[in-house]
Amino acid sequence: MALSMVLSPLLSVVFRLAADSLITKICHIHGLDNYRRKLHRQLLAIQEMIADAEERRVESQAVQEWMKDLGAAANEALDVLGEFQYEALRQNAISQQSCASAKVIKDFFTHENHLVFHYKMRNKLTKVLGQIDEIVTEMNKFNFIRRDPTPTIDRETHSFVVESEIIGRDSDKEKVVSKLMDPKQVRDNVSVLAIVGMGGLGKTTLAQMVYNDDRIKKHFQLFMWVCVSTEFRVTNISKSILEVATNENDISISNKEVLQSRLQGILGRKKYLLVLDDVWNEEKEKWDELRTLLFSGAGSGSIIMVTTRSKEVAKIMGTLPSHDLEPLNDEDSWMLFQKRAFDVTVEEPSEELYAIGRTIVRKCVGLPLVVKAMGGLMRTKREMHDWRAISENNVLNGLRNSKRNINSIMDG
Repeated sequence: MALSMVLSPLLSVVFRLAADSLITKICHIHGLDNYRRKLHRQLLAIQEMIADAEERRVESQAVQEWMKDLGAAANEALDVLGEFQYEALRQNAISQQSCASAKVIKDFFTHENHLVFHYKMRNKLTKVLGQIDEIVTEMNKFNFIRRDPTPTIDRETHSFVVESEIIGRDSDKEKVVSKLMDPKQVRDNVSVLAIVGMGGLGKTTLAQMVYNDDRIKKHFQLFMWVCVSTEFRVTNISKSILEVATNENDISISNKEVLQSRLQGILGRKKYLLVLDDVWNEEKEKWDELRTLLFSGAGSGSIIMVTTRSKEVAKIMGTLPSHDLEPLNDEDSWMLFQKRAFDVTVEEPSEELYAIGRTIVRKCVGLPLVVKAMGGLMRTKREMHDWRAISENNVLNGLRNSKRNINSIMDG
Protein backbone atom coordinates (compact mmCIF):
# COMPACT_ATOMS: atom_id res chain seq x y z
CA MET A 1 0.00 0.00 0.00
CA ALA A 2 2.76 2.43 0.97
CA LEU A 3 4.64 1.89 -2.29
CA SER A 4 1.61 2.60 -4.43
CA MET A 5 1.05 5.92 -2.70
CA VAL A 6 4.47 7.27 -3.73
CA LEU A 7 4.82 5.68 -7.16
CA SER A 8 2.56 8.10 -9.05
CA PRO A 9 4.34 11.26 -7.81
CA LEU A 10 7.73 9.65 -8.47
CA LEU A 11 6.79 8.54 -12.00
CA SER A 12 5.47 12.04 -12.72
CA VAL A 13 8.81 13.58 -11.71
CA VAL A 14 10.81 11.08 -13.80
CA PHE A 15 8.50 11.52 -16.81
CA ARG A 16 8.91 15.31 -16.70
CA LEU A 17 12.69 15.00 -16.41
CA ALA A 18 12.78 12.68 -19.43
CA ALA A 19 11.27 15.52 -21.49
CA ASP A 20 13.27 18.33 -19.85
CA SER A 21 14.83 20.73 -22.38
CA LEU A 22 18.26 20.71 -20.71
CA ILE A 23 18.39 16.92 -20.61
CA THR A 24 17.13 16.64 -24.19
CA LYS A 25 19.87 19.00 -25.35
CA ILE A 26 22.72 17.22 -23.56
CA CYS A 27 21.49 13.79 -24.76
CA HIS A 28 21.45 15.11 -28.33
CA ILE A 29 24.99 16.52 -27.97
CA HIS A 30 26.28 13.15 -26.80
CA GLY A 31 24.38 11.11 -29.39
CA LEU A 32 22.10 9.52 -26.79
CA ASP A 33 18.76 11.12 -27.57
CA ASN A 34 17.33 7.90 -29.04
CA TYR A 35 17.78 6.31 -25.60
CA ARG A 36 16.10 9.26 -23.88
CA ARG A 37 13.14 9.22 -26.28
CA LYS A 38 12.64 5.48 -25.79
CA LEU A 39 12.72 5.95 -22.01
CA HIS A 40 10.13 8.72 -22.33
CA ARG A 41 7.85 6.50 -24.46
CA GLN A 42 8.12 3.58 -22.04
CA LEU A 43 7.35 5.81 -19.06
CA LEU A 44 4.29 7.14 -20.86
CA ALA A 45 3.09 3.57 -21.49
CA ILE A 46 3.51 2.78 -17.79
CA GLN A 47 1.74 5.96 -16.69
CA GLU A 48 -1.26 4.99 -18.78
CA MET A 49 -1.58 1.73 -16.82
CA ILE A 50 -0.50 2.72 -13.31
CA ALA A 51 -3.96 3.80 -12.10
CA ASP A 52 -5.41 0.36 -12.83
CA ALA A 53 -2.35 -1.32 -11.32
CA GLU A 54 -2.79 0.62 -8.08
CA GLU A 55 -6.39 -0.58 -7.84
CA ARG A 56 -5.47 -4.23 -8.48
CA ARG A 57 -2.44 -4.39 -6.20
CA VAL A 58 -4.65 -5.14 -3.16
CA GLU A 59 -5.82 -8.45 -4.61
CA SER A 60 -2.63 -9.49 -6.40
CA GLN A 61 0.74 -10.26 -4.83
CA ALA A 62 2.23 -10.39 -8.33
CA VAL A 63 1.12 -6.81 -9.03
CA GLN A 64 2.60 -5.70 -5.71
CA GLU A 65 5.95 -7.26 -6.61
CA TRP A 66 5.78 -5.68 -10.07
CA MET A 67 5.20 -2.26 -8.49
CA LYS A 68 8.23 -2.73 -6.22
CA ASP A 69 10.37 -3.46 -9.27
CA LEU A 70 8.88 -0.41 -11.00
CA GLY A 71 9.75 1.78 -8.02
CA ALA A 72 13.35 0.56 -8.07
CA ALA A 73 13.65 1.14 -11.82
CA ALA A 74 12.09 4.61 -11.55
CA ASN A 75 14.68 5.49 -8.91
CA GLU A 76 17.47 4.27 -11.21
CA ALA A 77 16.05 6.35 -14.06
CA LEU A 78 15.85 9.39 -11.78
CA ASP A 79 19.52 9.04 -10.87
CA VAL A 80 20.58 8.74 -14.51
CA LEU A 81 18.47 11.71 -15.63
CA GLY A 82 19.86 13.67 -12.70
CA GLU A 83 23.38 13.02 -14.02
CA PHE A 84 22.39 14.39 -17.43
CA GLN A 85 20.89 17.48 -15.81
CA TYR A 86 24.05 17.92 -13.76
CA GLU A 87 26.20 17.70 -16.90
CA ALA A 88 23.99 20.22 -18.73
CA LEU A 89 24.27 22.69 -15.86
CA ARG A 90 28.02 22.08 -15.63
CA GLN A 91 28.51 22.86 -19.30
CA ASN A 92 26.34 25.98 -19.00
CA ALA A 93 28.52 27.09 -16.10
CA ILE A 94 31.65 26.50 -18.18
CA SER A 95 30.26 28.54 -21.09
CA GLN A 96 29.64 31.47 -18.74
CA GLN A 97 33.21 31.56 -17.37
CA SER A 98 35.45 34.56 -18.05
CA CYS A 99 37.56 34.60 -21.20
CA ALA A 100 40.75 34.32 -19.14
CA SER A 101 39.78 30.93 -17.78
CA ALA A 102 37.89 29.66 -20.82
CA LYS A 103 40.88 28.01 -22.49
CA VAL A 104 41.90 26.11 -19.34
CA ILE A 105 38.36 24.82 -18.87
CA LYS A 106 38.02 23.93 -22.54
CA ASP A 107 41.30 22.03 -22.42
CA PHE A 108 40.03 20.09 -19.41
CA PHE A 109 36.83 19.10 -21.21
CA THR A 110 38.73 17.21 -23.91
CA HIS A 111 37.54 14.86 -26.62
CA GLU A 112 38.50 11.96 -24.36
CA ASN A 113 36.33 13.30 -21.53
CA HIS A 114 33.46 13.65 -23.99
CA LEU A 115 33.86 10.00 -25.00
CA VAL A 116 34.12 8.85 -21.38
CA PHE A 117 30.83 10.58 -20.56
CA HIS A 118 29.19 9.17 -23.69
CA TYR A 119 30.10 5.55 -22.94
CA LYS A 120 29.41 5.83 -19.22
CA MET A 121 25.94 7.30 -19.74
CA ARG A 122 25.13 5.00 -22.66
CA ASN A 123 25.81 2.03 -20.39
CA LYS A 124 23.66 3.49 -17.63
CA LEU A 125 20.81 4.27 -20.01
CA THR A 126 21.05 0.79 -21.52
CA LYS A 127 20.82 -0.75 -18.06
CA VAL A 128 17.81 1.37 -17.07
CA LEU A 129 16.05 0.71 -20.37
CA GLY A 130 16.63 -3.01 -19.90
CA GLN A 131 14.92 -2.82 -16.51
CA ILE A 132 12.07 -0.73 -17.90
CA ASP A 133 11.64 -3.05 -20.89
CA GLU A 134 11.27 -6.04 -18.55
CA ILE A 135 8.73 -4.12 -16.48
CA VAL A 136 6.71 -3.17 -19.57
CA THR A 137 6.80 -6.77 -20.84
CA GLU A 138 5.52 -8.04 -17.50
CA MET A 139 3.00 -5.21 -17.34
CA ASN A 140 1.48 -6.28 -20.65
CA LYS A 141 0.84 -9.76 -19.22
CA PHE A 142 -1.37 -8.27 -16.49
CA ASN A 143 -3.74 -6.82 -19.11
CA PHE A 144 -4.13 -3.56 -17.21
CA ILE A 145 -6.80 -1.18 -18.45
CA ARG A 146 -5.33 1.87 -20.17
CA ARG A 147 -6.25 5.24 -18.70
CA ASP A 148 -5.12 8.66 -19.84
CA PRO A 149 -2.38 9.91 -17.51
CA THR A 150 -2.53 13.36 -16.01
CA PRO A 151 -0.87 15.72 -18.49
CA THR A 152 2.56 16.74 -17.26
CA ILE A 153 4.18 18.65 -20.08
CA ASP A 154 1.73 20.74 -22.09
CA ARG A 155 -0.50 22.50 -19.62
CA GLU A 156 -2.62 25.60 -19.30
CA THR A 157 -1.91 27.95 -16.43
CA HIS A 158 -3.69 31.07 -15.22
CA SER A 159 -2.98 34.20 -13.20
CA PHE A 160 -5.34 33.49 -10.29
CA VAL A 161 -3.83 32.48 -6.95
CA VAL A 162 -5.07 32.05 -3.38
CA GLU A 163 -2.07 33.57 -1.62
CA SER A 164 -3.12 32.38 1.83
CA GLU A 165 -2.45 28.84 0.57
CA ILE A 166 1.15 29.62 -0.40
CA ILE A 167 3.95 28.94 2.09
CA GLY A 168 7.60 29.94 1.99
CA ARG A 169 7.61 32.26 -1.03
CA ASP A 170 7.03 35.71 0.55
CA SER A 171 10.73 36.59 0.41
CA ASP A 172 10.94 35.55 -3.25
CA LYS A 173 7.88 37.64 -4.05
CA GLU A 174 9.35 40.73 -2.40
CA LYS A 175 12.61 40.36 -4.31
CA VAL A 176 10.83 40.04 -7.67
CA VAL A 177 8.39 42.89 -6.98
CA SER A 178 11.31 45.12 -5.97
CA LYS A 179 13.14 44.34 -9.21
CA LEU A 180 10.10 45.09 -11.35
CA MET A 181 9.46 48.44 -9.67
CA ASP A 182 13.07 49.63 -9.33
CA PRO A 183 13.75 52.41 -11.88
CA LYS A 184 17.49 51.83 -11.47
CA GLN A 185 17.08 48.29 -12.85
CA VAL A 186 14.16 48.78 -15.26
CA ARG A 187 15.82 51.23 -17.63
CA ASP A 188 14.75 49.85 -21.00
CA ASN A 189 11.45 50.45 -22.72
CA VAL A 190 10.73 46.76 -22.12
CA SER A 191 12.68 44.69 -19.59
CA VAL A 192 12.60 40.90 -19.32
CA LEU A 193 12.91 39.05 -16.01
CA ALA A 194 13.21 35.25 -15.89
CA ILE A 195 12.19 33.15 -12.89
CA VAL A 196 14.34 30.01 -13.16
CA GLY A 197 14.11 26.70 -11.33
CA MET A 198 13.67 22.95 -11.70
CA GLY A 199 10.22 21.44 -12.19
CA GLY A 200 7.98 21.36 -9.12
CA LEU A 201 9.59 24.34 -7.34
CA GLY A 202 6.64 26.69 -7.83
CA LYS A 203 7.80 29.11 -10.53
CA THR A 204 4.26 29.60 -11.80
CA THR A 205 2.99 30.12 -8.26
CA LEU A 206 5.59 32.81 -7.63
CA ALA A 207 4.69 34.54 -10.89
CA GLN A 208 1.00 34.45 -9.86
CA MET A 209 1.84 36.04 -6.49
CA VAL A 210 3.77 38.85 -8.17
CA TYR A 211 1.14 39.35 -10.88
CA ASN A 212 -1.62 39.82 -8.28
CA ASP A 213 0.34 42.01 -5.84
CA ASP A 214 -1.46 45.31 -5.11
CA ARG A 215 1.70 47.35 -5.74
CA ILE A 216 2.12 45.72 -9.13
CA LYS A 217 -1.53 46.37 -9.99
CA LYS A 218 -0.99 50.08 -9.36
CA HIS A 219 2.34 50.19 -11.16
CA PHE A 220 1.25 48.79 -14.55
CA GLN A 221 -1.60 49.73 -16.86
CA LEU A 222 -2.14 46.51 -18.80
CA PHE A 223 -1.85 42.89 -17.65
CA MET A 224 -1.52 39.76 -19.79
CA TRP A 225 -0.83 36.12 -18.90
CA VAL A 226 0.00 33.47 -21.52
CA CYS A 227 1.07 29.85 -20.98
CA VAL A 228 3.66 29.00 -23.64
CA SER A 229 4.91 25.48 -22.75
CA THR A 230 6.92 23.38 -25.21
CA GLU A 231 5.64 24.83 -28.51
CA PHE A 232 7.14 28.30 -29.06
CA ARG A 233 5.21 29.43 -32.13
CA VAL A 234 5.45 33.19 -32.48
CA THR A 235 2.15 33.62 -34.32
CA ASN A 236 0.22 31.51 -31.81
CA ILE A 237 1.77 33.29 -28.83
CA SER A 238 1.01 36.69 -30.37
CA LYS A 239 -2.61 35.72 -30.96
CA SER A 240 -2.90 34.47 -27.38
CA ILE A 241 -1.57 37.79 -26.11
CA LEU A 242 -4.12 39.64 -28.24
CA GLU A 243 -6.95 37.43 -26.98
CA VAL A 244 -6.01 38.09 -23.35
CA ALA A 245 -5.56 41.83 -23.88
CA THR A 246 -8.87 42.27 -25.75
CA ASN A 247 -11.00 39.54 -24.10
CA GLU A 248 -11.68 38.18 -27.58
CA ASN A 249 -11.64 34.50 -28.49
CA ASP A 250 -10.31 32.75 -31.60
CA ILE A 251 -8.47 35.66 -33.21
CA SER A 252 -7.77 34.41 -36.73
CA ILE A 253 -5.02 36.80 -37.87
CA SER A 254 -2.10 34.93 -39.44
CA ASN A 255 -0.25 37.73 -41.25
CA LYS A 256 2.61 38.93 -39.05
CA GLU A 257 2.43 42.54 -40.23
CA VAL A 258 -1.26 42.67 -39.36
CA LEU A 259 -0.51 41.03 -36.01
CA GLN A 260 2.16 43.61 -35.24
CA SER A 261 -0.15 46.48 -36.18
CA ARG A 262 -2.94 45.06 -34.02
CA LEU A 263 -0.57 44.52 -31.09
CA GLN A 264 0.72 48.08 -31.37
CA GLY A 265 -2.83 49.36 -31.27
CA ILE A 266 -3.75 47.28 -28.22
CA LEU A 267 -0.56 47.99 -26.30
CA GLY A 268 -0.98 51.67 -27.16
CA ARG A 269 2.22 52.73 -25.42
CA LYS A 270 0.82 51.47 -22.14
CA LYS A 271 3.16 50.23 -19.42
CA TYR A 272 2.32 46.53 -19.47
CA LEU A 273 3.17 43.39 -17.52
CA LEU A 274 3.18 40.25 -19.66
CA VAL A 275 3.80 36.83 -18.12
CA LEU A 276 5.06 34.10 -20.46
CA ASP A 277 4.71 31.00 -18.32
CA ASP A 278 6.60 27.73 -18.78
CA VAL A 279 8.93 28.71 -21.63
CA TRP A 280 11.15 25.95 -23.07
CA ASN A 281 12.40 27.54 -26.30
CA GLU A 282 16.19 27.97 -26.48
CA GLU A 283 16.33 29.26 -30.06
CA LYS A 284 17.31 32.93 -29.95
CA GLU A 285 15.92 33.60 -33.44
CA LYS A 286 12.37 32.73 -32.34
CA TRP A 287 12.63 34.98 -29.30
CA ASP A 288 14.00 37.85 -31.43
CA GLU A 289 11.00 37.49 -33.73
CA LEU A 290 8.53 37.68 -30.84
CA ARG A 291 10.45 40.51 -29.20
CA THR A 292 10.09 42.63 -32.34
CA LEU A 293 6.32 42.26 -32.12
CA LEU A 294 6.13 43.04 -28.40
CA PHE A 295 8.61 45.87 -28.04
CA SER A 296 7.36 48.20 -30.78
CA GLY A 297 4.10 49.22 -29.08
CA ALA A 298 5.24 49.14 -25.46
CA GLY A 299 5.13 51.96 -22.97
CA SER A 300 8.29 52.82 -21.06
CA GLY A 301 8.90 50.55 -18.07
CA SER A 302 6.98 47.57 -19.45
CA ILE A 303 7.96 44.13 -18.17
CA ILE A 304 7.90 40.64 -19.64
CA MET A 305 8.20 38.06 -16.85
CA VAL A 306 9.22 34.56 -17.97
CA THR A 307 9.11 31.30 -16.00
CA THR A 308 11.45 28.57 -17.19
CA ARG A 309 13.53 25.57 -16.11
CA SER A 310 16.35 26.53 -18.44
CA LYS A 311 19.25 28.87 -17.70
CA GLU A 312 19.73 29.13 -21.45
CA VAL A 313 16.20 30.54 -21.86
CA ALA A 314 16.95 33.13 -19.17
CA LYS A 315 20.20 34.00 -20.93
CA ILE A 316 18.70 34.63 -24.38
CA MET A 317 15.51 36.36 -23.17
CA GLY A 318 16.43 38.16 -19.98
CA THR A 319 17.59 41.78 -19.73
CA LEU A 320 17.41 41.80 -15.91
CA PRO A 321 19.32 39.41 -13.62
CA SER A 322 17.25 36.23 -13.32
CA HIS A 323 15.55 35.18 -10.09
CA ASP A 324 16.73 31.66 -9.29
CA LEU A 325 14.10 29.83 -7.25
CA GLU A 326 15.39 27.51 -4.53
CA PRO A 327 13.68 24.54 -2.80
CA LEU A 328 11.66 25.25 0.33
CA ASN A 329 13.49 24.97 3.63
CA ASP A 330 12.56 22.18 6.05
CA GLU A 331 10.19 24.27 8.16
CA ASP A 332 8.28 25.73 5.22
CA SER A 333 8.03 22.25 3.68
CA TRP A 334 6.68 20.93 6.97
CA MET A 335 4.09 23.73 7.22
CA LEU A 336 2.91 23.04 3.67
CA PHE A 337 2.69 19.31 4.34
CA GLN A 338 0.69 19.88 7.54
CA LYS A 339 -1.90 21.99 5.69
CA ARG A 340 -2.49 19.09 3.28
CA ALA A 341 -2.04 16.06 5.52
CA PHE A 342 -3.74 16.98 8.80
CA ASP A 343 -7.26 18.10 9.60
CA VAL A 344 -6.82 19.43 13.13
CA THR A 345 -10.50 20.40 13.31
CA VAL A 346 -11.33 16.68 13.39
CA GLU A 347 -8.53 15.26 15.51
CA GLU A 348 -5.14 16.45 16.76
CA PRO A 349 -2.47 14.11 15.33
CA SER A 350 -0.20 12.32 17.77
CA GLU A 351 3.41 13.33 18.36
CA GLU A 352 4.54 10.09 16.74
CA LEU A 353 2.53 10.86 13.62
CA TYR A 354 4.11 14.31 13.47
CA ALA A 355 7.59 12.76 13.77
CA ILE A 356 6.90 10.28 10.98
CA GLY A 357 5.46 13.10 8.87
CA ARG A 358 8.69 15.08 9.19
CA THR A 359 10.63 12.08 7.90
CA ILE A 360 8.34 11.88 4.87
CA VAL A 361 8.72 15.62 4.25
CA ARG A 362 12.51 15.40 4.25
CA LYS A 363 12.26 12.91 1.38
CA CYS A 364 10.37 15.53 -0.65
CA VAL A 365 13.60 17.64 -0.80
CA GLY A 366 11.81 20.98 -0.67
CA LEU A 367 9.81 20.54 -3.88
CA PRO A 368 6.36 22.10 -3.20
CA LEU A 369 4.70 19.97 -5.88
CA VAL A 370 5.92 16.75 -4.24
CA VAL A 371 5.21 18.00 -0.70
CA LYS A 372 1.61 18.83 -1.63
CA ALA A 373 1.13 15.53 -3.45
CA MET A 374 2.42 13.53 -0.49
CA GLY A 375 0.40 15.59 1.98
CA GLY A 376 -2.78 15.00 0.00
CA LEU A 377 -2.10 11.26 -0.15
CA MET A 378 -1.32 10.98 3.56
CA ARG A 379 -4.48 12.87 4.52
CA THR A 380 -6.51 9.76 3.71
CA LYS A 381 -4.25 7.49 5.80
CA ARG A 382 -4.66 7.69 9.56
CA GLU A 383 -3.17 4.34 10.50
CA MET A 384 0.28 4.56 12.05
CA HIS A 385 1.60 1.56 10.11
CA ASP A 386 0.77 3.26 6.78
CA TRP A 387 2.74 6.35 7.75
CA ARG A 388 5.64 4.33 9.11
CA ALA A 389 5.81 2.25 5.93
CA ILE A 390 6.05 5.40 3.80
CA SER A 391 8.75 6.92 6.01
CA GLU A 392 10.84 3.75 5.78
CA ASN A 393 10.35 3.31 2.02
CA ASN A 394 13.26 4.37 -0.20
CA VAL A 395 11.27 5.07 -3.36
CA LEU A 396 11.57 8.85 -2.99
CA ASN A 397 15.24 8.79 -1.99
CA GLY A 398 16.27 9.32 -5.60
CA LEU A 399 14.85 12.84 -5.42
CA ARG A 400 17.41 13.76 -2.78
CA ASN A 401 20.31 12.33 -4.82
CA SER A 402 19.17 14.15 -7.95
CA LYS A 403 18.75 17.42 -6.09
CA ARG A 404 22.17 17.08 -4.47
CA ASN A 405 23.87 16.66 -7.86
CA ILE A 406 22.08 19.68 -9.32
CA ASN A 407 22.74 21.92 -6.31
CA SER A 408 26.46 21.12 -6.33
CA ILE A 409 26.93 22.60 -9.79
CA MET A 410 24.57 25.53 -9.15
CA ASP A 411 26.57 26.46 -6.03
CA GLY A 412 29.97 25.95 -7.68
